[in-house]
Amino acid sequence: RVQVPRTSFKAMRRLKASLIKEENIEITTEYIKLDQLLKFCGAAESGSMAKEFILNGEVYVNSEVCTARGKKLVKGDCVKFGDTKFHVC
Repeated sequence: RVQVPRTSFKAMRRLKASLIKEENIEITTEYIKLDQLLKFCGAAESGSMAKEFILNGEVYVNSEVCTARGKKLVKGDCVKFGDTKFHVC
């Protein structure tokens, strides 16, 4: 038998967190809607694609799944999609 070294859960979380890219998204308005942000930053090619990602529960706002595509994001909000975190500033 070949024994494979086990990696601790904490080590795996640290590794996964280190692979996440982070981007700052500057807005000049009071807020930006979630689907517009995904289009603006290039995460979605179209509004319908952004809608699909959001409704499928693939987008997190401030660490919680968000299925409201019209969610208003303000400065200080954090959106996670795939391996990227977008910070609204």
